Amino acid sequence: MYPYCSTDESITSNPSDEKWWIKGDKYLAGTCICESCRRASGFEIQTWAFIPRANIFIPSTDGSGSEVALDFESLPTGALKSYQSSQGAVRHFCGGCGATVFWRDATDSSVVDVSVGIFRADEGARAENWFHWHKSRISFAEEVQNHRSGPLAIAAQGLLGTLSMGLKGSSEGGLD
Repeated sequence: MYPYCSTDESITSNPSDEKWWIKGDKYLAGTCICESCRRASGFEIQTWAFIPRANIFIPSTDGSGSEVALDFESLPTGALKSYQSSQGAVRHFCGGCGATVFWRDATDSSVVDVSVGIFRADEGARAENWFHWHKSRISFAEEVQNHRSGPLAIAAQGLLGTLSMGLKGSSEGGLD
């Protein structure tokens, strides 16, 4: 990914139609430490996989055991609960257990942030057979001290530093 304001238009126009959310045969996954995720989950760190909505399927409600494409406009009653967590951002969580499931842009849900915590992968919590982890950056690191001061701000900055070192130290198979 490139910063839009300082990158040449020949790159930002994406002439090769490169999909930022897929690396090889795996979806991109990353770590977020933004204030919005922290407040929504009650935890300092949120991990997201970035998956096209067209590739997400949910169980059908017709009793057939089949699956249907995810359509946020016609979700089955009770399957997910939703709310607008901030301007232009919609979050979805499990109506039964409360687990964080999705974050999406309210106007463009073509790529959905899916909470990595809901995946059941044989290889463990990071589901590395499914995801290519972005290890060189933590999303919204600049927000780590928002609305904090003193020891809380110091602890949050320490957590960010430790997380960053851990991600970079596990660079095998990741984005460097």
